[in-house]
Amino acid sequence: MKDMASDHKILELKNLEKRFELDKGFLETLKLRGGRLVREKREVHAVNNVSLSMERGEALCVVGESGCGKSTVARLVAGLLEPSAGEIHYDGERIDNKSRHEMLGLRKKMQMIFQNPYASLNPRMTIQQALEEPVRYHNPGLGRSGVKDKVEAVMKSVGVDPSWAARYPHEFSGGQRQRIAIARALTVDPEFVIADEPISALDVSIQAQVLNLMLEAKDERGLTYMFITHDLSVVQHFGTRVVVLYLGSICELADTATLFESPKHPYTKALLSAVPQLQDDKPSHIRLKGEIPTPINLPTGCPFHSRCAFADKRCMVEKPRPMQQPDGSLVACHAVEEDRLDT
Repeated sequence: MKDMASDHKILELKNLEKRFELDKGFLETLKLRGGRLVREKREVHAVNNVSLSMERGEALCVVGESGCGKSTVARLVAGLLEPSAGEIHYDGERIDNKSRHEMLGLRKKMQMIFQNPYASLNPRMTIQQALEEPVRYHNPGLGRSGVKDKVEAVMKSVGVDPSWAARYPHEFSGGQRQRIAIARALTVDPEFVIADEPISALDVSIQAQVLNLMLEAKDERGLTYMFITHDLSVVQHFGTRVVVLYLGSICELADTATLFESPKHPYTKALLSAVPQLQDDKPSHIRLKGEIPTPINLPTGCPFHSRCAFADKRCMVEKPRPMQQPDGSLVACHAVEEDRLDT
């Protein structure tokens, strides 16, 4: 049954968690502690109690440093990983507890574009075969000419010359391959696209072309994007909202314009200060102290407290909850809550 109150939301994540076991065998779990053998299982805490929702037609950008859990969130939503806890709801219906067979109908609605176009295309299949495969699979009643016409139309829409169809992926540049990967995602007419750093493997000169192509597809097809990236300059150009992750936890969630004009979390401020700016009135680069803690042994309290200049005793023992601000943004920070940040 669909939740009628959630009809306008295409995706909801509720207290989502993902842990990866490091010690799986019995012998691996045995550790020597104080001269005694004890059993101890180590886990990577990749995603920690993430809750957010997405509305139709928006482009939500998920940002943060390497290892913050961005790609893990993407793979959980796509069904490539199973959550350790929490729920994923798509169009009002819970999907994280569905079997692979039950998910087949959803595959047509939800597609994923991967980071590396060199690896995501089968080197033994021609472009025609790679694009026809999902069309045939999801539209078994479509005839041979219908499949061919569909593939040709999508190729033209993303700037891929139909005459390339008989060639293999190794014959193309990175930008051309990513266009082909985008075409493959669009052949089944999805409504929700997960893009996992789709331009990071491309030359800077090609990145803008691919981004503009994705924006055109969004407007023409009414797509909703979850866009994973570490490049904040891309976020400003592409996203309608931004969620900032640190060690698998949400630091800040806000409209793109609000986040760039008025960042509130100390980590968000540090990230934005690292973006090259031409204006003289922008704040100087904020240097964070220390190293990122390991997700194997997460720090107590706020995950950012060991690197934060505003951390106090409360930050060290109590994990902050995302709280709504007057401008509509959500911020998980005791210092923001207590209004003790330097402005």
